[in-house]
Amino acid sequence: MVASISSLLQNVQLHLKSRFNVAPLIGLELEFYLKPQKDSFDGAYTNFQSRAAANGLHVVKEKGQNQYEIDILQNGSILDLLNQLKSAKDILVNVAAMEKLDIIFDAKPFCDDYGSALHVHVSLHDDNGQNVYGTHAMGKEYLHSSIFGVLELLDQGIALFCHDRDFARFVPGMMCPTNISWGGNNRTTAIRIPISDDTRRRFEFRVAPSSADVKDVVAFLLIGIYHGFTNPHLSFPKIYGNAFDEQYALQILPKDLKMASKLFNTKQTLKKYIDFFANQY
Repeated sequence: MVASISSLLQNVQLHLKSRFNVAPLIGLELEFYLKPQKDSFDGAYTNFQSRAAANGLHVVKEKGQNQYEIDILQNGSILDLLNQLKSAKDILVNVAAMEKLDIIFDAKPFCDDYGSALHVHVSLHDDNGQNVYGTHAMGKEYLHSSIFGVLELLDQGIALFCHDRDFARFVPGMMCPTNISWGGNNRTTAIRIPISDDTRRRFEFRVAPSSADVKDVVAFLLIGIYHGFTNPHLSFPKIYGNAFDEQYALQILPKDLKMASKLFNTKQTLKKYIDFFANQY
């Protein structure tokens, strides 16, 4: 994204704190596939899960054939989150090798099966650690402003964390987003609000591919939240059914990196935010 993504992340957080007195907690879900090598053996998948558990990783089955997922719980330190993700991926690769399995972090490794994503969960907290989305009197407004800011910049931002091959994942009916949308417990939208109690209220960003650099995704999301807070007039309709249904007439996600890059360079809004936050000292 920029030469010093770490500085940009820090600066966006500082502005969110100084202007709005909120700090983010970020959690992750990483999806991946396992593929047997020629000399793999019966029980390799079960053994993989057991070995991962012994190393502190809870691996659960996902929708695709031999597709799995791990969760990394919400963390207030983005640096710690990045280190946890790197450590988790290293463990998964090593455990897969022990079981004669190839591990695949590509967004769409199999054209006729589900894609793999890096789902990012975001909540905002005040000085007392209270979740402002769920416990604050203006909680719904905070949540909606965050979501609407991210959606407003999404067609520009997708170029920051998707490679050209990642766009093949955006297929209707495959439990992934295909357009700029949000909903409640709706896995066809770009942003979902998972069912939770007030203390755990958060939104889930479902667009990033499993191969994405999490720093770029988180930086985009924090900029989107800042954009939403500074532009409270933004609004997007809540989608209750399948977001890919034509009746909703929603803006489709860019079809490839060329289109996404053109939107990033021509619309300029996100680009200006990046330049601003990258040059704060």
